Formats: sequence, C-alpha cells, structure tokens
Amino acid sequence: MIKKIIFILFFISANSQEKICITYRMERIIPEFTSNAEEIRRTNKYLENLKFELIFTKEVSVFEQTNKLTSEEILNRTAYVPDDAIIYIHNNKKYTENSEFVAKKNSFLIEEEFPIWQLHNESKIINNLKCFKATSKYTTDGKNSFDIIAWYCPNLPYSYGPDGIGGLPGVILFLQQGFEVYSATKIVKDCPKEIYFPDKIKILSYEEYTSLIKKLEEEMFQD
Repeated sequence: MIKKIIFILFFISANSQEKICITYRMERIIPEFTSNAEEIRRTNKYLENLKFELIFTKEVSVFEQTNKLTSEEILNRTAYVPDDAIIYIHNNKKYTENSEFVAKKNSFLIEEEFPIWQLHNESKIINNLKCFKATSKYTTDGKNSFDIIAWYCPNLPYSYGPDGIGGLPGVILFLQQGFEVYSATKIVKDCPKEIYFPDKIKILSYEEYTSLIKKLEEEMFQD
C-alpha cells in the first residue's frame, strides 16, 4: 500500500513540475564474437566519464552530452563514442542538430520518426520506479538492422527517452539499441535549466539530410 502511495505521489508530482532532468550513463556491450573487444573495453573506460542528460517539459525534451569533449579527445575518440549533437523531441518527432563537419556551415535540424513499438507485459524496477518493456527494430539503408529494447515508466507519462528515442506511454529509463546502452542513474525534479525547441531553424527530413551530405562530400572531394 505504501509503495502504491509513493508511486501515485510521484505521478502527481511529475505532472505538476515544470521541468524534470534525468541523467544517463552509456556503455557498449561486447558482442560474443568480435575482433574489436579490446577497443570496446577502452571505449567503455572512456564512456565512464561521460554523462548525458534528458531535460523535459510537457512540450519538449532536450537530450545532450553534458561534459563536452576537448579538441584532443575528439581527435582520439573511437567510432564507438557518440558525437555531442543536441537531440530534441517535439510534437512526437525526433530532431537532431546537424553534427557532420561538412555541414556545420549550414544550421538545420534532422527530422526522424519514432520506432514502431511492440509493448510487453514484462516489468522491472529501475531507480525505484516500475518500468515496462517495449521492443522494436531499426533498419539502416534498408539492409542492416538491429533490435531496440526499451524500459519505460508510466509514472513519468511523457513520450521521451535518451538519444531522441520516444513514442512510448512513459519516459524511457533504459534503452538498448543494438550494442549501445543508456541507463538512467538519477532523476531530478524542479530542474533549473532552461530548454526550448529551436523552431526558427530549417528542418530537413532524414532523406533530405542524407542527400545533402552526399552532395557536400562530392563537392569537397572535387575541390
């Protein structure tokens, strides 16, 4: 009974707060058969020092890496370390700030749809909150695909999550995309940070974005 009261109070509080901040850590799962195991271990050692934050209101969420990389760290990081692009969720869509170096002179957001989810009855406790499992599959270039596993919390009734993944009836506290994992480590209510959706910036579909990058790369190699 006490646990139910706590969950209800958290639910009411979550709905009444202006901003909530969730901190995540990231790690890479080492595949059973891989020749890059040592490199992934080095990457995970590096990822221990990185923090990611999801800050949200009822209208918008912002996901970003909070401790920015130095120039030397950017040069030395491996392909397994994510870039520091800011990712928004607004009106049930994902928007990523362009981060490709060839396109930095152009300021725009890349618009993507959420995964199509299958909801499961399986549940577990994460950060003292009851979460439920959802799964999906992501396909790149129409060829390669990987599984997505999310654990979302209905007591935080917003369709947000790390890395711009959302569309579930609750905030995602654990997300596995292939071998990439985000785990919530801290939830803070009354977050003092200001967030907004940059609606004055040009928005490109993912298809428009890939065409632009291809064009810019061709122009770069022609010079």
